[in-house]
Amino acid sequence: MHPLLYRRQFLLGPRPVDGLPDAWQRVEVAGGRILHAHPDLAVTQRERGGVELTLLGYAIDPHHPARDDADVLDSLLGRVGRAAEVLAETDPLGGRWALVAADADEALLFNDAHGLRQVVYTHGEGGVWCASDTPLLGHAVELEDDPEAVAEFVESDHFQRWPQVWWPGDRTRYAGVRQLLPNHVLDLGTGAPRRFWPTAPLEPRTLKSGVERGTAILRGMVAGATRRFPLTAAVTAGVDSRLLLAACRGVTDRVAFYTFVHYEIDRTHVDVVTPAEVLGSLGLDHHVVDCLSVNDFLTSDDPAIASYRSLYMSNTSVPHDVWGAISYSMNEAVPGDRVLVKSNCNSTTWWLHPWRDPEPYRTPEELARAMARRMTKGNPFAVREFTEWATRAARSSHGYDLLNLFHVEQRVGRWQAADQLERDLDHETFDAANSREYYSTLLGVPAKHRKPPYRLHREMIRTMWPGTLSVPINPLPLRKRAWKAVRPLFVATGTLDPLKRLVRGS
Repeated sequence: MHPLLYRRQFLLGPRPVDGLPDAWQRVEVAGGRILHAHPDLAVTQRERGGVELTLLGYAIDPHHPARDDADVLDSLLGRVGRAAEVLAETDPLGGRWALVAADADEALLFNDAHGLRQVVYTHGEGGVWCASDTPLLGHAVELEDDPEAVAEFVESDHFQRWPQVWWPGDRTRYAGVRQLLPNHVLDLGTGAPRRFWPTAPLEPRTLKSGVERGTAILRGMVAGATRRFPLTAAVTAGVDSRLLLAACRGVTDRVAFYTFVHYEIDRTHVDVVTPAEVLGSLGLDHHVVDCLSVNDFLTSDDPAIASYRSLYMSNTSVPHDVWGAISYSMNEAVPGDRVLVKSNCNSTTWWLHPWRDPEPYRTPEELARAMARRMTKGNPFAVREFTEWATRAARSSHGYDLLNLFHVEQRVGRWQAADQLERDLDHETFDAANSREYYSTLLGVPAKHRKPPYRLHREMIRTMWPGTLSVPINPLPLRKRAWKAVRPLFVATGTLDPLKRLVRGS
């Protein structure tokens, strides 16, 4: 087996598994279960008062950024008397992790706020088996295709054509194999998952309160990460990227700022030009990496590319060509000890509904159909899975906006979790907004401040580092700026619709 195959992945089950490299970690957890972990995946175990905690990955406490993983676990153990009590205590934690909490009565497995440390599970020989993904799981149990999943989703036009396809609901292509969703916990004794969050109604907040608490959490996350690792932050023209940059004030000596030119953008794109202007105004270096084209990644005979391609395509269950090209390029351009900083999780704090209608999705079924249309072109398999998820979530949402929960548990929790799993081959990743405490804080702020132009997020940026706003966020091209200026005139005079018909030639 190649030493980097299944990099930063794990396999957990009721017995040891033969055939894995000797260099892999083997740890007994939760009353005799055996954890196999790739050497590059951090594993930390602590026990106190009959409760055992085993952390896979890393966890950051933004309120105590100096704590390392062992300190974080010791702090949790000091506040609980049973394994189940750990669940609520992890709301503030960031990082990218899965956690096994066990006592004499039960063993539980759950993961970080957006499920970025991916977990799949099934019933197999001797009990419940879990892994980072199904190829590694297949070393322990026999996997069989789910005929419905293959016929209705894998063989669909959407699956075959969409460059960044992801699975809906908690499904995989294999019968009896499911993915553990964010805010859910798996009972390792029964193999049954259940939702454990949210547990209470969303706490309303003023704009000022949201800004103060949100910035404190982000700063703590970045401070904790820079104490652990040298960071490489991906920067674009967007508001989430600017928020991350602002949170880096005071620690920029530990952060390198990169923009990656890939299949969707070139060097003239606003996501390349704007970061250069912002960083230049702050006296910071801006690095641009020209990624390998997708075609070259798939067809090149170059030995280095061909070898990486073979490894990449064997590493996960649904390897994405477009991500593979980026992964290869990052592996070549960015030192391997650096942790890549992303800013995808912050989008779960936006107002995600169409702005003209404050409540367009009035039932779980309506939301599910709309999301399936938007994200899978109405694929029937996705409609059913989204409907099942939305129906269950609505029963225990405690007033949280169902669309925001969808974004956490389906959009980011499946699409972005898959991306970060694949990218484990080149670098570990970190998202400063990956915390239940953080996104529940911002979601408590009135929706009007979370809609474009994102006043809440802009005020957070201004509070942390005003200089980062010297260059506009997502600046519009001249043509779009001109249209934005004159559009209200057409609306006010009732001539907008006639103008649209004229332009369309109807």
